[in-house]
Amino acid sequence: MSRWCAAILGVLLLVLSATSAWTQPPDTNPKGTARVSGMLVFKEKLDFLPGTMVEVTIREDTKAVRPESPLGQQVIRDARTAPILFAVEYNPADVRAGARYSVHARLFNGRETHYTSSPDVPVLTEKNPSRGLRVFMIPVKGRGETSR
Repeated sequence: MSRWCAAILGVLLLVLSATSAWTQPPDTNPKGTARVSGMLVFKEKLDFLPGTMVEVTIREDTKAVRPESPLGQQVIRDARTAPILFAVEYNPADVRAGARYSVHARLFNGRETHYTSSPDVPVLTEKNPSRGLRVFMIPVKGRGETSR
């Protein structure tokens, strides 16, 4: 009888560990951080000048005059071509229930922003996705060239 109990207990533990792996949130790593990922999409394929950088942030949509610090941020240095893949890490414990979050991106060279996301893409809450995002980038009017 004890063999049967041990066997059943072993199978139960195996099933429980397998199902807990299935219910783990996507894009979560063991350090307790999660990711919002996708690509920055431009109207045309571009090759950027040396030193072109991209900043992608997850930020809370708020009407406050001074926005809070971002939930997560990724800086891509020396971007070469479009489209650009991104993966912004954040701490899920910092996501506030009832708040709205979006991904915002900008591409710049030196101090000038040349492209920005439009519109920002809602993420995380209200059943919005966190991966496979397509963030559309538009040129900022009156700025210099960043592509060749």
